[in-house]
Amino acid sequence: MYARVVERIQQHGDERYFMFVSTLSTHHPFVNPENGEKSEAQALGYGDRQLGLFYDRLMEMGFFEDGVLIILGDHHAMVPMKPGEVERFGTERAAAAVPMILADGGKTRGEVDNLYTQTDIFHSLKNLTGSTRQTSDWAGDIFTGTPAKYAAHRRGDYRDIISVFAQDWDCRVKLDGENTRVVSGDVPSDEIERELVDRINAVRIPHNTTGPAVLMSN
Repeated sequence: MYARVVERIQQHGDERYFMFVSTLSTHHPFVNPENGEKSEAQALGYGDRQLGLFYDRLMEMGFFEDGVLIILGDHHAMVPMKPGEVERFGTERAAAAVPMILADGGKTRGEVDNLYTQTDIFHSLKNLTGSTRQTSDWAGDIFTGTPAKYAAHRRGDYRDIISVFAQDWDCRVKLDGENTRVVSGDVPSDEIERELVDRINAVRIPHNTTGPAVLMSN
């Protein structure tokens, strides 16, 4: 797969493009394609090696002179959370957290510890290619280091509960029609609580095509 991606990159030449690549080799049920063994460690090791070879090929091609590689998990693995995850992030944030790496060929290095979501990638790329940059309380920009104030996560365990994360606090919003409300957490004020509920109610409208993406953010 990565070899085909390299071929397509070479075909694009100097024109601008965005390419999305998805691999299932590191997905549950974690089977190592090289020997057929069912092992999470082996599957992730295989995936890491192949991705590493792909990265090395991009370096050789000079891809990072004006390109960027975004490596992103789609959702938390469908396996129990590990103690280290819970200790680092807390139970609810651990369930929502996914890894993301921005690779630019080694021009910059560092770890970002801030509130970003998968949907911020869309907004960030749009800002990068457009004439203006736009952010909001619910949309950040990963390239300028501008996080959103809030992130909403549609949970997989309780389908009527939305977890909302801010930089310094979390809460839960229960979906209950006109009675949708915050049921737990440390929301700083009644005004912010109303803002959260109004936002979640707004994006639940069936004909709103941009809203559901926010609630599916990890």
